[in-house]
Amino acid sequence: MSPPPGKYITTGTRLEGKHCTYEFYSNATHKTGRFFSPFYPQNYKPNGTCRYNFHALPGERVKIVFKNVQLHDTASSCRDSPDVIKVYDGLDASANVIGHLCGIHNDEEVISTGTNLYVAFTCDDKNQKQGEPPKFEFLFTMVKSTSNVSSSDQDCNQHIKSTEHRNGSISSPKYPFAYPADITCRYVFTGVGRERIQLRFLHMDLHFPRGDPTEPVDCGGSDSVTVYVIINGTTERIDTWCGKELPHMLMSSQHKMIVEFKSYHSSMEVTGFMAHYSFVTNFGILEGQQDNRGMCVFNYQSSVKSHGEITSPNYNGLYPRNTECHYLFYGKENERVRIEFVDFDIEGYMPRCDERSDYVSFSNFANSEDRKMTRLCGGPHNRVVWSDGPFFRVIFKSNECFDSTGFQAYYQFIASEQEKKDQDVQPLEEETYSVQGRRNSGIGSSVASAVNRRLESRFQSQLLSLSRSSVLWRTWEP
Repeated sequence: MSPPPGKYITTGTRLEGKHCTYEFYSNATHKTGRFFSPFYPQNYKPNGTCRYNFHALPGERVKIVFKNVQLHDTASSCRDSPDVIKVYDGLDASANVIGHLCGIHNDEEVISTGTNLYVAFTCDDKNQKQGEPPKFEFLFTMVKSTSNVSSSDQDCNQHIKSTEHRNGSISSPKYPFAYPADITCRYVFTGVGRERIQLRFLHMDLHFPRGDPTEPVDCGGSDSVTVYVIINGTTERIDTWCGKELPHMLMSSQHKMIVEFKSYHSSMEVTGFMAHYSFVTNFGILEGQQDNRGMCVFNYQSSVKSHGEITSPNYNGLYPRNTECHYLFYGKENERVRIEFVDFDIEGYMPRCDERSDYVSFSNFANSEDRKMTRLCGGPHNRVVWSDGPFFRVIFKSNECFDSTGFQAYYQFIASEQEKKDQDVQPLEEETYSVQGRRNSGIGSSVASAVNRRLESRFQSQLLSLSRSSVLWRTWEP
């Protein structure tokens, strides 16, 4: 049956002489609308490109909600997928990427940081599926003088926007004194662009009537804090905490997060909770140069720094769900890249680490998989991985349901001449590293710091030994 006439018409203006390029302008009567892939709801045609340009009025932002996305997807990474939707935070493809979609998505939302947004859709010549029917909406960003909750609840229910506060703290009512009984407080965080909310709990002391509050087994019926994130338009619970259990540092999957505090009891002996929040764009990855051509892409160049550290997003807290990050290494012509994992905890199904898993993978190619390289997931790994040549790519990917503390690794660019000199030297037996202290955010911690100082000292001493041709690193070939 054919769809009713006009049901799937893009409401923008198609540019003359362009098959699939549209402009959308905000005005007094045009604040919302819809746009579609070509021939929607039928399959889009092969080798297609479409461009959608959105222009808001001063004081407005652009919000896009992709209601249904079904794209041909043969790769494990969106970076390698043939059919993709990219959302740029500006007038054209030179702006920062704030959305990168492939495969299947529902109710995916992005918000511009300014008045312009640019959407690009490209596909190859194979296996076309139903395209994307997003709707778009121009959002006003005028700052209101009061919040949208009643004055009696203003300290309890909060809507925290990055456009008003980039960082700050939230706490239970009357903190650091006892909170009242029978209340529910919601703290809603909303960012823009590629922002993520990073949340670090600094204090947790909630009434826990049974058992040891430092190691609560069941939070049912107890005062508690629950954290939710948004994935594919659905609110998903990360976890619930109670007693004195201090959560790991957390990060949202998109630009929204919800914290809910519930109290059933009142006790003068408890002091509540306090947490610090930040809206970040670097995914909590502290080294490397962020590449604005992707959502979570970081470059490491031998000409800038010969060695350093890479980590999973939000390390040493829980990595965010539904997240993909790329670490791109650019060595000199005669160099290879060596990566040693010193802390590794990635949830997954070993030994294959298939698509149901979170995993770390490797490739000697910029835009395609490397089938000879084995994925890593599961518990502690003491692994050393080598590139074939001067370029190397490390990919971290998490799914929609798993959480863990991620990885920490050291990288080094090594010249081929140096590597050749080392072939006659006795191999150094590698240790198995464990950084358990950093996996417990409740240990803030002198132990973790000491372990990390030892690791850094060992790493630096081995770099010095390597430069003197006195040691051969053991390689791991998957």
